[in-house]
Amino acid sequence: MRCIPACLRNNVAELIAHLTANPDKLSYGSSGAGTSIHLAAELFKIRTGTTMTHVPFRSSGDIMNNLTGGHINLAFDNITLAWPQVKAGRLRALAVSSIELSAIAPDVPTVADTIPGFEATSWHGVFAPAGTPKLVVDKMAAEMKRILELPEVKDKLFEIGAVASPMTPEDFAKFIEGERAKWQDVVKAAGVKVD
Repeated sequence: MRCIPACLRNNVAELIAHLTANPDKLSYGSSGAGTSIHLAAELFKIRTGTTMTHVPFRSSGDIMNNLTGGHINLAFDNITLAWPQVKAGRLRALAVSSIELSAIAPDVPTVADTIPGFEATSWHGVFAPAGTPKLVVDKMAAEMKRILELPEVKDKLFEIGAVASPMTPEDFAKFIEGERAKWQDVVKAAGVKVD
């Protein structure tokens, strides 16, 4: 899930109106060309027909420093990093980019409230080398699911804004296929090049 902070507007509709009236006047940060944070902003630009200036950084920490310092105008960054800045009053969260509201920030609307179907979330997965026996993969998946469902693990993840979504290896493979297809289309449409 991503949190979209910006200092210039109060909601996504106002941001879109401002971007439409002021092409390329705002800048957005990312943790590098082709990263999920960069592609989330490109998807937003495609879906809204707006333009902004991309400022790539080396890390999300750099994004937060430049955003709170007023050197860039907005970012589509992970809620785990952005939310503490929002709570401290250094950033304003305009929306989350998951389809559902965030349990950690239930008063922050979704981008999809303004742009139906918009979703740009980040995720982490556990992988094993190709050729790992299915029995081993299934055992690892079951153990990961067990751990992620422990109350203390769920609580710790919630504290930082993360949500565990354990899947079977087969469901994870389907999920990855869908993500690859979606983001491949964004990369092509935006003309993203990774140096």
